[in-house]
Formats: sequence, structure tokens, C-alpha cells
Amino acid sequence: MPETTTTLANAMKVFYGPRIVSGINNRNELSDLWQKRGMEFDVGGVRTEFPFHSGRNSGVGAVGNSKKLPVAGNQTVNTVQIPYRNNYIRVRLEGQIIKQTETNKMAFVRAMEFSTKNAIKDGAHSIERQLWANGVGIMARVSGSHAAGATTVQLKSPLGVTGTVGGGRYLQVNDNVVFVRNATPTSAADADIVSGSAVVTISSIASDGSSMVVDAAVGATLNDNDMVVLSPGDLVTESSVNQEVDGLLGGVDDGTYRTTYHNVNRSTVPQWSAKVKSIAGDFQNKDLVKICEVAFERYGMVNKLLSHSSVRNAYFEVLTTLKRFVSNKGENADLGFVGVANEKNEVEWSGRPWRACRMAPYGMIFGINTENLSRYVNCDFEWIRGTVDGIFHVIADYDLFEARGRIYDNYHVETPTEMFRLDDINAEVEYVQL
Repeated sequence: MPETTTTLANAMKVFYGPRIVSGINNRNELSDLWQKRGMEFDVGGVRTEFPFHSGRNSGVGAVGNSKKLPVAGNQTVNTVQIPYRNNYIRVRLEGQIIKQTETNKMAFVRAMEFSTKNAIKDGAHSIERQLWANGVGIMARVSGSHAAGATTVQLKSPLGVTGTVGGGRYLQVNDNVVFVRNATPTSAADADIVSGSAVVTISSIASDGSSMVVDAAVGATLNDNDMVVLSPGDLVTESSVNQEVDGLLGGVDDGTYRTTYHNVNRSTVPQWSAKVKSIAGDFQNKDLVKICEVAFERYGMVNKLLSHSSVRNAYFEVLTTLKRFVSNKGENADLGFVGVANEKNEVEWSGRPWRACRMAPYGMIFGINTENLSRYVNCDFEWIRGTVDGIFHVIADYDLFEARGRIYDNYHVETPTEMFRLDDINAEVEYVQL
């Protein structure tokens, strides 16, 4: 019998490549826009407040000779209040793994460096997801009722946006989640965690995002539309509900997802609302033209469009049907390709860049002015100072070391009235777990 790679397997060496190859997408299209194009303020105290001019003086008008002058009116000013939100990351390492990965000979990378750098990226990924939402922290909603002993939960409405496609797209395996029940999500609190339910850890998510399998029984009857919310501390009494930063879904809104936005009620102050229109059908270019014109008449000019790629592809389909191809002297026409994006994944629509963003809610187009997106920073990201490598804390009585990072900030849409959102656009989705 000849020698083979099987018979000599124990005598052969393994060649290792020069690096760790990442299979994780760390692009943050919206965070980059908000922080690099908009305004950023260093702030302190318990929150940020400033006045918002929302109404004109009605005491103006033309009158005849010797007629009564206009009744005196007044300017209307509301107080905007922006609370700070707290986001953390936490890394824990055994002393042994730290020592065993100190040199290139021992490992591809130092455990400390690998864990901390990638934890920062994971934190940025979480912020990116939060910036598409409305601050409530809804990861998905429960689809249908489930018995207390259930370990498979059907999902719908990612980020709380109504829809049955890809309900679990924002969730991750190993996330700790709880179930929250409140008919008004923006007023939900930890007290609304379903009584008797448990913190469960996600073991797997269906390939189409329609359901999740958890590591234990949910512990209580779940109702249709119960909210699935993260419990970062793995406590059934604590969750992320209404603790996340305020994103576009709440800022570019008319009260559908957030009635009171940073202390100003949109039902009584319409100048605090964006223009929102439900299409409830296929994309049509005229809808986008009309809402851009309305936004301009209301306040100003949007300078960028944002959507999921599936919605922008619906626009490409419209372009393709309108395009005409003319033969060149009897030669075959070059059909080309409609919708080639640049390196920022943007195409131009009516002089405005239209960016496809992987974390954007399905079926929506956001029209924004990037100059009026603001970030209020009470504490920019920092590692809480430790005694090992400057950031690691020694865990008493154990050969364990822990790093803890924090950021206290919030995000704000300065002028919602100049922005818009189109909802409920039909688009064919190629599902991707984020």
C-alpha cells in the first residue's frame, strides 16, 4: 500500500496563513453620515435643552383706513430636551489566554488586542442598528401566541416596522432577550416585561429570519405583537426598552413611531413632524418627486436619500422600463446596466445621492438633510481605566481580567419638517441576516 496524506497525516505539518480573515460586515453607512456630515456637540449636565421656534405671530395683516389694528399675537417657542443614552461594551479574558497569546509565535494575534478592537466594532454595529430605529429598542415582534413552554418563537416586524419578511434580521445568536408588552411602545418600561417570562438566549435564527430558537422555555404565554427586546445584563427585570439612542425612525416621523420627540409633541406642534406618506404598493418615481417638493415647500431641501437596497432596486426597475436603446448604424445596441453605484454605494436621483444601506428598514425611503443631523456627546467612547494595559481590571480572587467601555450620547434630527419618509413600498427582498 503506498504512503498517502492519510497514512502520513501525523508526520506532516500544518501551514498557517498570516492573519485572521473576517467574515463580518462592519460597514456603518448611517453612523458615518451622522458623525462626519452633521453637527457634533460636547455637552454635559443631565440633558441638553434648547428652544425650538414653532409658530409665527398672528398679529399681522392689512386693514383699511381708521380700522382696528390686528390683534396682537405672539411667537411660539417649545423646549427641546435631549436625554443622554448609555451604551457599554464588556470584555473578559482568562489570565492563561493572555499569556498564551503574547507573541506572534504563540498566536495570530494577542487576545487582548483581538477582543478589545473587535468589541469596539461590535459596539459600533449596535449603534448603527439603533440609528435606524426610534429609541424603543424593539428588535422584532412576536408573531402569533406562544405557550409558556415554547422554545421556538415566530417573529415579524423588525425594529417594530410592520411586516412579515425577515422578522429576526436584527437579532444575533447568543443575544439575551426578554419580551415586553405595552400598547404604546414609546412609554414601555422594564415593568412591562411579560410577567413570569424568562430571559432567554438565542440559540439559532431561521435562515429567512422568520423565527428564533431559544435556550429555555419562554416561561409565560406570549401574545401576538409582544416586543422582543435585548436584556444585555441577562436580568429578567432589566432591558434596553426605551434606553437606546434616538434614530431616524423617530426623528424623521409624523407620530407614527414617536409622537413626542425630544419633549415636543407632534400632535400639537405639526412643525416638529416630517412629511410621511404610505405608498402601499409599487415604487413610482412620481411619488418621490412629489414628496421632495412638499419637503422643500415646508422648510428646505433634502440632500440625500437613504433606503435598503431592495427599495432602490425597485427604482432601477422603473428606470429600465423607461430606458430606450437605439441601434448605431445597424449594429447591436449597448444595453448597459441601469443603477451602477459608486464606492459609497450611491447613485444619483434628481441631483441627490441615493445610498443603499444594509440596516435600513424594508420598504422605506428616507429623505434627509445631512447638515441637520446632530450628535450630542456627554462622554465619547472610552475604556474605563484599569490597571493592566491601561484598560483591564483584575477580577478579585480569580485569574481573570475585564475591560469595560462606555459612551454617553444621543442623536437628534434638528429640522424634521424639512425631511420626509415614504413607507410601505413593495420591493423584492433577498434576505440577509445582519
